Amino acid sequence: MKCLVTLLLFCFVSSCFGDAYVRILHASPDTPPVDIYIDGARALNNVPFKTFTNDYVRLPAGTRNVQVWPSGNGSGQGTPALNVNLTLTDNTFYLAAAVGLLSGTGNQALRIQAYVDTVTTTASNTRIRAIHLSPDAPEVILTLGGDASSVLVDGVSFPSATSYLNVPAGNYAFDVRPKAAPGTVALAIPSLAYAGNTAYSAIVVGRLGSLEVLRTVDAVVPPTPAPTTAAPTTAAPTTAAPTTAPTTPVPTTAAPTLPPATAAPTLPPTTAAPPVVTNPPSRGGNVININFAGLLRGL
Repeated sequence: MKCLVTLLLFCFVSSCFGDAYVRILHASPDTPPVDIYIDGARALNNVPFKTFTNDYVRLPAGTRNVQVWPSGNGSGQGTPALNVNLTLTDNTFYLAAAVGLLSGTGNQALRIQAYVDTVTTTASNTRIRAIHLSPDAPEVILTLGGDASSVLVDGVSFPSATSYLNVPAGNYAFDVRPKAAPGTVALAIPSLAYAGNTAYSAIVVGRLGSLEVLRTVDAVVPPTPAPTTAAPTTAAPTTAAPTTAPTTPVPTTAAPTLPPATAAPTLPPTTAAPPVVTNPPSRGGNVININFAGLLRGL
């Protein structure tokens, strides 16, 4: 009887609310490795700073409880570093990032920030967005590499994300510059290939003196229904092994002292597009399931 009730509840949650898909990123520079629990079940284990999951975790849409614990300190032992509820929309793909500082207050306080990943691209174009996750870095602009006048994003502050830029596929280099000092390059992102039919995020992480960029492929997979033929068991939750995101080298010079604020540069006129990739590679992406023992415990 207990198994039947568990199965019926799981099917009800999945069928009534559908599924959402979530990747998780540890972007808090002063927070040690963490374990992440979703609805009481451990989803990720020993996740260090600058690490994110390449796979999307499939979760029932609706309100999910997320707890972040210091690695090795299991759920229910003491107080988690974070204990928040996230509302997830059916058939939507998210990046959920632990941002801010463990020692921070106000806007720099540790928290979970969710960003919606794009689900639409075209074969000849690529989509690129920037996410500002450096808690003590000022508002920045994004320009083409080596050209302060070619402003692509005219201002983004912690912990915001830009809209996706829809541009022809090709090779691009970018500069991250303080909005108050557009002539200064705080972080140079080297020229990398951006394929068609693919969406990317350039995520600025770290402290002001040691900024880095994580470039992620925002892979999208076809929606798949939640399982309805078997109920989760009380076995130990499945742990998804996180993988380390590729990073660009940290600039060799120290972070500059910012001069007094100046007017933001005028957006440049449209320039010639870079070469288009005629045969872009297909996007990857997987969905993994977690054990919902915590969600269903006690039935």
